[in-house]
Amino acid sequence: MGNTNGYALWATALGLCSISVHGEVAGASECIRRAEDCMLAYFDMRATDHRTEGQGYDAWAYGLLVFLADSLRRNCGADHLDHPFLPTMVDFGTAFMTNDRTKQAWFADAGGGVSNVAWHFPFTLLGAWTGDPDAGWYLSETQMLGQPGWDHFKLLACDVAMPVAEHAPDPPGAVFPRAGWASLRSGWERDGVFVALQCSSAAQGHSHEDQNNFLIYDGGRMMAMDCGYASALGGAQREFARGAVGHNCILVDGKMQVTKRGSIPFYRSTSEIDYAMGDATLAYSSSMIERAHRHLLLLKPRLLLVVDDLRAAGGEREFQWLLHPHSWASEGGIAEVTRGGQAIEVGAPATPGDMDIVKGEYAMTLRFLQPAGMTAGLVVYPGAENYNSYVQATSPKAERTVLVTLIQIGNVDVADPAATVADGTVTFTATVNGQACAVALQLADEDGSSPRLRYELG
Repeated sequence: MGNTNGYALWATALGLCSISVHGEVAGASECIRRAEDCMLAYFDMRATDHRTEGQGYDAWAYGLLVFLADSLRRNCGADHLDHPFLPTMVDFGTAFMTNDRTKQAWFADAGGGVSNVAWHFPFTLLGAWTGDPDAGWYLSETQMLGQPGWDHFKLLACDVAMPVAEHAPDPPGAVFPRAGWASLRSGWERDGVFVALQCSSAAQGHSHEDQNNFLIYDGGRMMAMDCGYASALGGAQREFARGAVGHNCILVDGKMQVTKRGSIPFYRSTSEIDYAMGDATLAYSSSMIERAHRHLLLLKPRLLLVVDDLRAAGGEREFQWLLHPHSWASEGGIAEVTRGGQAIEVGAPATPGDMDIVKGEYAMTLRFLQPAGMTAGLVVYPGAENYNSYVQATSPKAERTVLVTLIQIGNVDVADPAATVADGTVTFTATVNGQACAVALQLADEDGSSPRLRYELG
């Protein structure tokens, strides 16, 4: 069961081949039963464990097994398409679709366009057999109902009259704590903002050491990126692409994470704010760090407040805050990164101040509010220059640091943003589009009790 997509391929191949020779080859019935048992065990495990390899590999693996379930129903009369995990699978695919309905969030080794991340294949079968209206909604919104997918079997199974949910899923944000993924969303408007957080204990081969990595999409434009596929790479490129340095993560004294261990213990989605906390403490060496909590607050529709609650081990340490505005992926192209209207040169000394990131007609601004003395610049990873430069902001050395970063996404007017940290509470104030905005976030206590959040606008 260690390799999600490989196991799914094995079980599906065994089942389909055995069904095709049932009644003609001795032992086919036993092979069908074994494939059926493996499929059901797989669905049961996905409902309870932390395994995921990213949207692309998950969609492919689940698609294979739903294909097997379809064949078992048609040929053997076994109905497993009502398994309780399958509606959650639909929710998982839908929750990480970009607002313009063209892409899926790119964590781990797989993401990208909705035609390549083939949720449309299992969703077509589920919609046809079970009438799942959320599967129908996804297919309708992405216009993937009539697309062939891997083969033309999908067209044979297609039911153009399948139910379609009348409204987009509500609330628009979602969390999948066992997978360690959360989505924060301004709403389902096609030009809206979508933020995804990954803090997981998935240890599959296509997963990366990138706990508390987050992505930002404006409509369908990827503004904060994941470096993408890395499993076939070697040397410095593999170290970069699979490690925390190649993601929107935190480094400790320049050191990366050492294991794939993380969780999302707290989450909330409302009409005004989406909130998630990732705990990546166990992803780092215990000799380097005692706490690595990341709080994401999407102040709807277009402000993202990133609060990193960090506690060093073994003395004072520097923390590096990373953001990748461009990558090897051609989608989105190379961003223009400026400060005060002047282009920032790669490798130039880091300096204080806001940073503006522009991709064509899309833009966002990074404001490093806390602690005082944060400096930021553009750097490249030696040996992985083909992945292009990325933003690195460095904090002054301290045993405990709370980094507060405001990210303005697109057209939003923010005046006088300020943040303070005192007695375990982060306070943020600003005037947003002419209205007073105030956030008070009480950080998680030592006993693990829940953070507390108050948000006021106007």
